[in-house]
Amino acid sequence: MRKLCILILIVFTFIFSFVSCKESPKHTEKNLTPSDGLNFTLNSDKQSYSVFTIGTCTDTEIVIPDTYEGLPVTSIGDFSFSFCSSITSVIIPDSITSIGHNVFLHCTSLVSIEIPNSVTHIKSSAFFGCTSLTNVTIGNSVTSIDDWVFQDCTSLSNITISNSVKSIGQGAFQNCASLVSITIPDSVTSIEQSAFYDCTSLTNIEVDENNKHYKSIDGILYDKDAKTLIKYPNGKKDKTFVIPDSVTTIGTHSFNRCDSLTNITIPNSVTSIDSYAFYYCDSLNNIEIPNSVTHIGIGAFCECDSLTKVTMSNSVTSIKNSTFWGCRSLKRISIPNSVTIIEENAFAWCSSLTSIEIPDSATIIEGAFKECRNLTDITFTEK
Repeated sequence: MRKLCILILIVFTFIFSFVSCKESPKHTEKNLTPSDGLNFTLNSDKQSYSVFTIGTCTDTEIVIPDTYEGLPVTSIGDFSFSFCSSITSVIIPDSITSIGHNVFLHCTSLVSIEIPNSVTHIKSSAFFGCTSLTNVTIGNSVTSIDDWVFQDCTSLSNITISNSVKSIGQGAFQNCASLVSITIPDSVTSIEQSAFYDCTSLTNIEVDENNKHYKSIDGILYDKDAKTLIKYPNGKKDKTFVIPDSVTTIGTHSFNRCDSLTNITIPNSVTSIDSYAFYYCDSLNNIEIPNSVTHIGIGAFCECDSLTKVTMSNSVTSIKNSTFWGCRSLKRISIPNSVTIIEENAFAWCSSLTSIEIPDSATIIEGAFKECRNLTDITFTEK
């Protein structure tokens, strides 16, 4: 009997030890020592604290505590760790619900971060200029990625957007030069213009098929009905592209810096080419704008250095500010009789432009042809 008791005791001890060993990493993670020297401020509710500044803390691996003076730490305040270039990692506790404006602005050594499920809001420019940040996991309670949150995170190559996210702000991923692919979950209802501006390696934008507001065709982002082309990924290497005939609007910055494209076909369904739609398409050499187009926005073809030929729509009534600014290879253009005004800088710095035809009824604003030093032949045509 005594031997049996001893045997049972040994087995129990072994099982207890096994379970304890298996669970020990979880305990270790939760018992990380909070960074010393951080400054906190009492929130307006008098029931919680926010991280205020880095204070006297010299840690490169920051561990934010979940409580301070017996009260929960619920937010990381604006600019708390901005320009702390030595920080390499940050552990955010589950007590945090909000990450403020510019919190990690230019934390250039920050490599990766996991945003816990407790966080519901990431405010503007929170990770702006974190040039070493390669990996981000966004918790499943975040509903909004505000303007410029990850702008200039030039090393960011992997990001997981949770199904809780409803909106992606302006310039949210601007100049994320290492980002190759991104998936938009079905929860997203709003994507602001320029959200993926200047993502030069981006080749694929996927959209969950259950999303009711957006869709992806061959990695290109459209609204659900494919009437607005929102973003053609900068990193695509195709030289030609035919815009689907379902499209009526070519969106703001939709083709900006698409350096590989030499020719784009615009169908007769298109009525609007929005501002800066083809900005800095360096290789684009020819464009035909169909008569269906009634609106061409500011800077639509600005800095298209290789553009030599433009066929204009006869439904356009104005050539807006900077529409063809810096098209240095453009030699000749005929303005249709429908145009009543040519705005300032419309053809500024078109240094190869030698000849132009303008309807005699059109108003030309001063500076429309600024620095067109080779323009010698201007013909005014009658309607």
